[in-house]
Amino acid sequence: MSEDGFGKLTRARNACDLLQLLFSEYPSQVGALDTGCAPGVAALMEYLRADLTDIAHSCALIEGGAR
Repeated sequence: MSEDGFGKLTRARNACDLLQLLFSEYPSQVGALDTGCAPGVAALMEYLRADLTDIAHSCALIEGGAR
């Protein structure tokens, strides 16, 4: 995998860790986060999805080339 791919994978993993920490702060109110943080969470999820989609595409190319 390329250096860029590893960077995206690391960023996605860090985003997952951040989301886990964020949601752990609201154990009794799952999904009821302050509306002020909703845009930030949405942006984080958008970056996470884009990175994971790109990584999945790279893995598919590697798998296709290995056959």
